Amino acid sequence: MSYPMPRNTLFGSLLTLAVLGFAASTANAQASLSAEQVQPLKAATVYVKVQAGSLAATGSGFLVKRDGMTGFIVTNFHVIDLTRSPDGQPNPAGLNPTMKVVFDSGSGKDRVVTALLAAYDREHDLAVLRVDGVKDLPVPIDLANPPKLIETMPVFVCGFPFGDQLGGADRNPAISIGPASVSSIRNDAAGRIESVQLNGALNPGNSGGPVVTADGKLVGVAVKTIKGAGIGFAIPHQQVTTMLKGSSGTPVLKTMPNDPALKLEVPVIDPYQIVTAAVAYVRPAGEEMPKVDPENPAMIADAMKVPLTVAKGVGTAMVEPFPAGNRSLLIQIELTTSAGVIRSVPTEVRLMNNGPVRPPGGMPTPGPASPNGPLLPPPTTFFPTPRAGIIDLTELNRSPEQFLGKSIQTDLLSNSSLSIREGGFELDVMLDSGNPPSSVRILLPKDLGLQLSDLGLPVQLNFAMRLSGMVQKPAKSDSRHILEVRELAFITRDGEPKFTLKPAESTPSDSVTLAVVNRFPESFRGKAISLDVYFNGIGYAGQTYEVRVTNEFEVTPLNLEFYTSKALATQAEDELPKVSLNQRSSLIRVSGNVERVNTKSGKGIVTVTKIELLNPAGGTVTKTMNTSEKIPLPVEATPKPTPPKVTPTTPQSPEPSNKPSAEAATKTEAKTNWLLIGGLGGGAVLFIGLGVGGLVLFLVLRGKTTKETENDGEEEKPVKAKTEKPAKKVKPKPKVDDDVEFPGFGE
Repeated sequence: MSYPMPRNTLFGSLLTLAVLGFAASTANAQASLSAEQVQPLKAATVYVKVQAGSLAATGSGFLVKRDGMTGFIVTNFHVIDLTRSPDGQPNPAGLNPTMKVVFDSGSGKDRVVTALLAAYDREHDLAVLRVDGVKDLPVPIDLANPPKLIETMPVFVCGFPFGDQLGGADRNPAISIGPASVSSIRNDAAGRIESVQLNGALNPGNSGGPVVTADGKLVGVAVKTIKGAGIGFAIPHQQVTTMLKGSSGTPVLKTMPNDPALKLEVPVIDPYQIVTAAVAYVRPAGEEMPKVDPENPAMIADAMKVPLTVAKGVGTAMVEPFPAGNRSLLIQIELTTSAGVIRSVPTEVRLMNNGPVRPPGGMPTPGPASPNGPLLPPPTTFFPTPRAGIIDLTELNRSPEQFLGKSIQTDLLSNSSLSIREGGFELDVMLDSGNPPSSVRILLPKDLGLQLSDLGLPVQLNFAMRLSGMVQKPAKSDSRHILEVRELAFITRDGEPKFTLKPAESTPSDSVTLAVVNRFPESFRGKAISLDVYFNGIGYAGQTYEVRVTNEFEVTPLNLEFYTSKALATQAEDELPKVSLNQRSSLIRVSGNVERVNTKSGKGIVTVTKIELLNPAGGTVTKTMNTSEKIPLPVEATPKPTPPKVTPTTPQSPEPSNKPSAEAATKTEAKTNWLLIGGLGGGAVLFIGLGVGGLVLFLVLRGKTTKETENDGEEEKPVKAKTEKPAKKVKPKPKVDDDVEFPGFGE
């Protein structure tokens, strides 16, 4: 039922509808891109393809600068980083990736170009790629005028969701531009925008793509989404421009062997190569951090100026050790660029142990110093120059049979990643094509593998190596031949060996170190030992407590386990300095006994009865903790006995013979006797059967049967024996696209 409306009410409603219609039309205009805006946006957005061995990933990126035929592209670091899988687990083949970008992807005019890594900022998940020699580069996305963000404002997400799944066979996908809106603007402690939360179309594959306003201004870089929630996040515009104009990462302080001075390392992020000088200002940290303007930080007072030497994206310098009683330094970095001076916000830096450089930004650095030798050669993506007498790995992989039983040398690239195998380790290597060999496995003896592991080489870096060993037959369960390595040398690009590892013939007797006990626990079984290690926390292990330690390269020993009592574990956890960003572990001395060696794994089991905290600069003891409690050890699993294999035998037919065997004679005699008995019994059975038949006929005529009596009138049906059919194999259902895991997505 309806009622007539008063005139003034009708006029007011019409006016309201007109206003709402105008607002809706304005919103629709803001929530769409014109053709003039769409075309340059599509041209500047690129499809990113990354491959390392058998691993591959895809994502999005966008052009931010062009200089002639050289272009610079912004994407996410996780798009190009294949050292870890989407669930965060290390990949066994985290080889140096090959990166390609596709301009005009899916348009039929695709241009696929090889890209190089110009710089990266791991902390903020950003990377800059450089392409060279590209004609007619599109107009970059303008970064000059960032938009003013407000909640609910419409934005657009550009990129390539689901990658090749939307491209088709042998085709690159076309760009997707999806609507979204700003739902939250998250700031850091200094009031700067830290992340932009979005409602809308972010999917796996959008990582690294631009998020823009309706007038084409950059909001930020798509980075991740919460699967199923319709919520996504973007790295803000400000963080992109900060990286592009030059910036510094988190400083790190390290001790040096036999040197009281400390080594300062600072990642220098310089994608355009415009940094001309770098300086650190250092002073002892006070109780309170100085207050500075994060947009324009002033120089800290009373600081010592320390010039930094910048190489391979890392600035280094030697600084004076801590003053007495001080445990950290206040450090501020100043970069001089062609555009001006850039200062970082002062950072309190605590001491950490000496180890390989794993910078959060910048370019890969040279290899670390070995504790027993010179510096390793720098990492490389190029195969060494061929040398006479050195077998090419590709040739070995193509026809390993011709080298069977021969001692050979081969040069290759490896990221030093190891997989535990019976009696040793398998080393990940790659051919000059970037793929792992399919016909050859590289096996290191246990001692050699432990030496390589103790160096703590970053898995994202490749080193040129020369392996010497013998080619053996494949294992029973594998078709690949085996190269049993007897010597491993790190070599330069020219093929010159710089550092060589060999298995030890006997236990070194000059010193008792973590590396030596880790390699030869059997030699120390039943003996008391004291080892200088780095404390990495306490772990609960069943009925006992594990003391987690690392060596000077932040590597957990693969062949040793340390256990202590509950009292000592609790005291160490409470009183030892906590692990933090800049101080990952404390230098300690553990004392105890090597109780046993695991018969299955070969690991040494050490009981820790004393822990001493050491001063990293001088090695003096600053705190001592003891225990007199009994230390329970983990139960060693007893391997189950393997049942003997039973070889099935096939029954054979006896050979024909004219003379009957004894068994045949016995059967013939038994057959004759049964014929005689059967004849006599047959007559008796016939006589009895006639009698029974007459009785049954009599009962039927009277209407009574034995079945009616026994079953209470119910007819009993014969039941056939069921034969069980074999269960059908159920094929696993393929995952739908929404369940596919991509880097940075699916929190």
